[in-house]
Amino acid sequence: TFQAISHPMADLLSEVDGGRLLVWRAIRAIADGDAKAGGLISLAGWWNADAAARTVAQALHTFGGYGLTTEYDVHLYNLRAKAWPLVWGDPQLLIEEAGRRLYAGEATVLPDAGDVPVDFDLGDEARAMVAEIDAFFEKHVTDEMRKDFHYSWEGYNPRINKMLADARLLFLGWPKEMGGRGVTPYAKLAAMDAFERHGYNNPAHNVAAMIGAVIHRFGSDEVKRDVLDRMLSGEVICSLGYSEPASGSDVFAAQCKATPDGNGWRIDGTKMFTSGANIADYVLMLTRTNPDLPKHKGLTMFMVPLKAEGVTIQPVHTFQDERTNITFYDGVKIPDSYRLGAVDEGVRTMSAGLELEHGGSFAKV
Repeated sequence: TFQAISHPMADLLSEVDGGRLLVWRAIRAIADGDAKAGGLISLAGWWNADAAARTVAQALHTFGGYGLTTEYDVHLYNLRAKAWPLVWGDPQLLIEEAGRRLYAGEATVLPDAGDVPVDFDLGDEARAMVAEIDAFFEKHVTDEMRKDFHYSWEGYNPRINKMLADARLLFLGWPKEMGGRGVTPYAKLAAMDAFERHGYNNPAHNVAAMIGAVIHRFGSDEVKRDVLDRMLSGEVICSLGYSEPASGSDVFAAQCKATPDGNGWRIDGTKMFTSGANIADYVLMLTRTNPDLPKHKGLTMFMVPLKAEGVTIQPVHTFQDERTNITFYDGVKIPDSYRLGAVDEGVRTMSAGLELEHGGSFAKV
């Protein structure tokens, strides 16, 4: 899937776009008379100089030998990205300047920003959401609990999860008909920042939000009752079962089999990087139901109970201080009601889930 090329370019595109927004944030701060305006100017200069240099370097590698010739314009972008920041001197000094302006009280003369059309205020609903989350952590979360907070699945706390559910703070972006709060994207963004500020930025919540939306869209009444309703009440969490040892990120090459078995299905195979499987109750799994069709067809999605007979979970430890898992499924039997979407149309179901993942369930913007 050419991830060695596509992922760095996608990351750098995000950084360049972030640099543009940081410039607007600095301009808005000047217009508002914000005390942080001077520091934001320096940060914007440093960020954009750094992002531009790394972006053109990656672009040159992507073009290969063609990137070194004057036949293509990439050399002009390289010159622009490297030379323009030097007009102000060493860009690395800007980060020191930002620190002095933000934290040491260094003053600077600011220009007149004029009429600024961009507003970074997230609105009254967002402020109310943040205040509600702050009040929750103040009331319910002790310093002892905070010691176990972790950015990985290992930081999941079932007690806090249940209290968040009782306070209706688990699935803020879900529509009200799903049992969520139906808040605006701005309020959801503010809430995510608030959770992160409190150190509770756990993937279990984000994965559950995405899987719940898929179940709501494609699931039977039974799986909604057994899984979705219990997710909403904070009783269960779920993990993702896409990748396999032989296919990696090419999820459509899945070979984990689901074969008809009476009124249900039998699951056989292996899944890799099933993060959270050791503490989750269910896994959203992509399976091969028709091996005679091309790899993008013949796939079906299921919710599989991880406590079912035939499931084995082995840890895979990473240098990032984060555990993932390899999971084995040996004759695991599930009812047909745990199927999500039509048989052999798993790509459609999974695409909806990936859309949610890429479009906001995990990302902040």
